[in-house]
Amino acid sequence: MRQNLTAALTLRTETMHSGAMGSLFSNAKGLQAAEILAAPCVIELADFSPQSASFIMNILLYKFHSYLSRQPESSQLNRVIVVEEAHNVFKRTLSEENGCALSNEYFDKMLAEIRSSGTGLLLSDQRASLLSEAVMANTSVKILHALTDSEDRKTVGASANLSDFQLKKLAEFRPGECVVAIRGQHGVQHAQVTAPAGEQELHSACHICTTRFRCRRNAVKSMLAGMDSTRIAFHVSKIQAEPYNVALLERNITNMLRDLNVTASDATKICLLGEILDTYGRSSLQEKRIIVNSYAKYLKRREEHE
Repeated sequence: MRQNLTAALTLRTETMHSGAMGSLFSNAKGLQAAEILAAPCVIELADFSPQSASFIMNILLYKFHSYLSRQPESSQLNRVIVVEEAHNVFKRTLSEENGCALSNEYFDKMLAEIRSSGTGLLLSDQRASLLSEAVMANTSVKILHALTDSEDRKTVGASANLSDFQLKKLAEFRPGECVVAIRGQHGVQHAQVTAPAGEQELHSACHICTTRFRCRRNAVKSMLAGMDSTRIAFHVSKIQAEPYNVALLERNITNMLRDLNVTASDATKICLLGEILDTYGRSSLQEKRIIVNSYAKYLKRREEHE
């Protein structure tokens, strides 16, 4: 039995020393909760598996709760924490004795207590039926967009007190159309959310851009317009053929930029790479982001050695 336990623990810990998890936990020091919550911050977990992302989200929320519980009470909204794919943390479970249920119990407590520190918690999910019952009970505002799954509609319908007619309409909503239910107010509000005028869609490099308030996309698009599309498509096919071979990926991207006579700052090169991948690439957004991240890390390493 001891050997089995040792083997199981070894296997579990090995996953934290390799791949994306390894790069995350191999640092002796990291950002503290106070530093993360002090300024606008986005934590991107797209490169991790669903299990790893869930594990990391649990750790982060535990750290946030531990920090916020020591802060003085406040009636003002000081910060907002947004959790996407919230069912990875606040997951509905049928048994009350498994590890997921114990985790839910802790985070349910956090959900009820965190507001006293002036912290708002915004939970976003496409599958309402996967969320724990405490999420429905402890959230004051619910914004319901189109839901095609009957179980999802049934779950939100009970919490927002929707009629059968309103539940049926949820399945017919267009993009941006929603129902808003606010605790303490009678009935619900029907709303249409529109995108801000002039806002352009983000591409696969925007998530790591350090100059968002001085966007380079217009300049990059002008550069791209004067380039040979056939040559670009050829290089992109080589880049996407080996997205996980870091050394080959770096070489292919460098060769592409050299062939296209690109002489620009590193930030512009990263932006151009994202624009090229979105225009000519055929892989998923996650894979495009992996390519962009790998090249950005390569540029950073090169800068440190110069």
